[in-house]
Amino acid sequence: MKLLYNTGISAYNSAIKTATFLGNEKAKKWMLGRKDWKNKLNIDNSKDIIWIHASSLGEYIMVKPIIQEILKSNEKIEILLSFFSPSGFENFQEDDSRIKAVYLPIDTSQNAFDFINLINPKLAIFLKYDFWFNYLKALQKKKIPTIVFSALLRKGQMYFNPIFKWQKEILKKIDSLLVINTNVEKFLLSEEFKNIEVCGDTRFDQVSENKNYFKDNKIEHFINNRKCIILGSSWNKEEHLLKEIFNKISSFAIIIAPHNVNNDRINEIEKKFTNSIRYSKFTNEITNNNKILIIDSIGKLANIYNYSDIAIVGGGFSGKLHNILEPSSCNNAVLFGPKFNSFPEATEMIKQEICWSFSNSSDLFNIINRLSEPKKLKDVKNNGINYISHNKGAVNIVMKHIENYTKLF
Repeated sequence: MKLLYNTGISAYNSAIKTATFLGNEKAKKWMLGRKDWKNKLNIDNSKDIIWIHASSLGEYIMVKPIIQEILKSNEKIEILLSFFSPSGFENFQEDDSRIKAVYLPIDTSQNAFDFINLINPKLAIFLKYDFWFNYLKALQKKKIPTIVFSALLRKGQMYFNPIFKWQKEILKKIDSLLVINTNVEKFLLSEEFKNIEVCGDTRFDQVSENKNYFKDNKIEHFINNRKCIILGSSWNKEEHLLKEIFNKISSFAIIIAPHNVNNDRINEIEKKFTNSIRYSKFTNEITNNNKILIIDSIGKLANIYNYSDIAIVGGGFSGKLHNILEPSSCNNAVLFGPKFNSFPEATEMIKQEICWSFSNSSDLFNIINRLSEPKKLKDVKNNGINYISHNKGAVNIVMKHIENYTKLF
């Protein structure tokens, strides 16, 4: 029921305010980013505006190739890119003056009405499953075309609970609902959706085209021709399990690139691994007696994957698995924790023995030990590259739908 949804939105907003009052930095950024949001918009309504919403950094990565193609296709279009989370907004790196980034105001009926009226978009684009139903309702009321791409919908989500039937009806009215795979397509057809097509995952295109490789003398000196293991976007759990097996894998060069690089987290890792050194303090005069290199700044992980052989990707113990396609596209065997069922690419890559999941330090060591065999590691790397290449093409499908609307501008 709508009342329950709106009550939940209000409760969430109150919880963020409370967290801000208690000193939570992320909550503070969330609130400050939305403060006085109407004046921050500064929209030129003489332009053809496409509104694209990305929840956080992961969704921003998915939408980047779409943004690039839209801007190339029509020089009159400008893009308003909204974010829900600070992780997306703070890592926004587009340099084009035709793109403006903002925080999405909390999804109340009034905010949705005011936001849509102020920006007056010609087209709205969402991705994956970050649906805000007051916004979708406002778009549909104004007959503004809406596209969702790489949608990941499945049985058990609240949209398919009879209590929230009104949300399901809104989803059915989306103009183009482009889903991530045939499993989602089959499920939605069984739910009597008519507006669907399989497009795939745009990240396959993104990681293939944007590897951001550049020479890093520090990394090369640290690795010193050894095989390399990197903990990418690591959380405490992955670091703890690595510590348990560290003495057994000391022949590897080991790099930790934590999900959070604030000073408290870096200090925490240094206490856990006393034989470590920060990237910012590492020089070519330092010997490899310091066997753990800690990356203490953002923006380097994608490049470092080009130097590593095995990537242990964080978030798999919390159900928030980080990007595993990026390290695979950079010639890594990829490992992660056991909570990956919400990530179709993880399930498929495990089936194809491109990736492995581990639940404890014994699992982790056994997998690394198997991958220490040169032919096995080479085969896994090649299979990963082939898998990425085989699954490209989502951007082209999404762009065909976008162009169906933009040609009417």
